[in-house]
Amino acid sequence: MPAAPTLVLLVALQAGAAVPGVQLSWSSPEGCPSQAQVEGAVARTLGENVSPPEPPLEVSGVITLEAGTWRVQLGTPSGQRTLTGSTCRAVSAAAVVVIALMVDPLAPTDVPALLDEPAEPRAFSVGVLALGDLGTLPRPAYGIGALGSVGLAAGFHLELHGHAWLRQSTAPDADGAGAALSLYTFGVGARRDFDLGPLSLAPLLAVEAGALRGSSFGLSNPATNTAVWVAARAGLGLAVSWGYVRIGLRLEAAVPFTRPRFVAAGVGDLFTPSPISGRGALTLELRFPPRRTGGSGN
Repeated sequence: MPAAPTLVLLVALQAGAAVPGVQLSWSSPEGCPSQAQVEGAVARTLGENVSPPEPPLEVSGVITLEAGTWRVQLGTPSGQRTLTGSTCRAVSAAAVVVIALMVDPLAPTDVPALLDEPAEPRAFSVGVLALGDLGTLPRPAYGIGALGSVGLAAGFHLELHGHAWLRQSTAPDADGAGAALSLYTFGVGARRDFDLGPLSLAPLLAVEAGALRGSSFGLSNPATNTAVWVAARAGLGLAVSWGYVRIGLRLEAAVPFTRPRFVAAGVGDLFTPSPISGRGALTLELRFPPRRTGGSGN
């Protein structure tokens, strides 16, 4: 049974200027070479020195998938011709050869190399995070964050994220001295999604940098200092997707490259981050899947 009613994405634009001397009407399923790609391949095959026919050659092309075989029906005022192949790209390339030979019988036929490969569309997402941390600040800390990601290939995603942690204080010593600290970070990372239906499991790697700010209290001369914070993170994420929404849980370990020490004169150490911290995050993302128009991957 012809699959054209469900597969064909009609592109019936007349573009006589795209190929001099040819008026092409092209209809193909989504994912097949588009009319613009076919016209570009015909034009490059003919080259610049071809004499366009007068009157212009009217050509129609309709691609369908029937019983696992791809077919392109080429029509001209003088008749029709059917070409078949194992892929949509193959029959499109054959159509380019036939159209070029209609215009110039001496046209070269190395068309597979002339069909443009369109840029692969990428999915991306934006979201927010509810954060938890144990070890970076004096007490269990909570924060908020923002996340953006873009799909690369083979399930890999590049991520950008920013975190802001609520202010935490050390327990005062016997004299009431201590420090209140806050942390702000920006990071870049990667994840690899392994899809299990609507669920996905993803190893996570990231590097973050930011500012760890500490203010002493309970002293006759309290001070405020800001130290550079740089850390690596690794962990696992579990997420479930419903349409454009993705909800996830992440568990990570953060290892600082620098461990700033906050010291007060006459008191000594007020606080030093742990050599390894535990992180957790609840994520809520809005997903934007890739928009596919005409391609050549079939």
